[in-house]
Amino acid sequence: MKTSPIAIFTYNRPAHTLRMLESLSTCPRLDECDIFIFNDAPRVPEHSQKVVEVRSLIHEWAKEHHARVIERTENLGLSRSIVTSVTELCSTYGQIIVIEDDLVLHPAFIQYMLSALERYRGDEKVGQVSGYIFPAKFAKLPEDAVFLPLGSSWGWATWQRSWELYDPKDPKATEILTNHKLRFKFDLDGAFPYSAMLEQSLQGKNQAWDIWLYWSYFSRGMLTLFPCQSLVNNIGFDGTGYHYKQTSITSKKHSFSTDLADWSATHHFRLPNQVESNNECLHTFQEFLKNIHPPVPLYKRFLHKLKKYIIKINHLLPDKISHT
Repeated sequence: MKTSPIAIFTYNRPAHTLRMLESLSTCPRLDECDIFIFNDAPRVPEHSQKVVEVRSLIHEWAKEHHARVIERTENLGLSRSIVTSVTELCSTYGQIIVIEDDLVLHPAFIQYMLSALERYRGDEKVGQVSGYIFPAKFAKLPEDAVFLPLGSSWGWATWQRSWELYDPKDPKATEILTNHKLRFKFDLDGAFPYSAMLEQSLQGKNQAWDIWLYWSYFSRGMLTLFPCQSLVNNIGFDGTGYHYKQTSITSKKHSFSTDLADWSATHHFRLPNQVESNNECLHTFQEFLKNIHPPVPLYKRFLHKLKKYIIKINHLLPDKISHT
């Protein structure tokens, strides 16, 4: 058994999958990892041909890189597929690196992940390692990475000790919906509506498994390590993804791709000695997120609450008022 497993999740996007695998092939320490490529079964008949194409592609790549391919016979969906597979592999290896089919990786990605997994394995304040960071203009730092109090799902890694805290049915999560101070903090001081995503998940209105990853760290005061320059480029915002439509994500404010770091493939990463949130970087990050999703003005929030209150009152009134 090698240092760490890499779990790769694919579905029906052969062009994206090929770019991801080609980029992964450039990582020098790839041979230190056991590679597992998961491919979900078609959700609808129209996806079948593309799934077949992806399976042919990943089998060919797997032969060259001694990877194991797991073809699902039923459609699990991304959320169930990730949770099931990560749980199994984490319990076996004690840690894991996770990649999806729409991510292009910098050659130093595996080097960074393995270095960070080793460095912070025993530190329970560290929840996960992210290979991606939003393209905010951070001040120059003495290290190559920074700790921030949120989660990430675009090229990430974690340990069994952290993953076992993941619970998408955690009853404590409902507190965030009524505790305004807690909700504001969960939203990074109002920078991004993470609490709304959590609320929708609780109501069964979305399949955002990763919001629970963030919740599991937030509720315990844990931090995520981010590179100061992104080692991952998300190329999935082109309308091909099952959960994203092109019309909703191709505007500038939703374009999360960024140029990859200029580090070499064998870059020696300078990782932080102190496990604590960098407040200056956090503030920069918050301002960046506010530009992506500007906070709702106070008067609009008031009108929204008033509308909900009126609807509730109307439901309580009798259909007809009798007159004497």
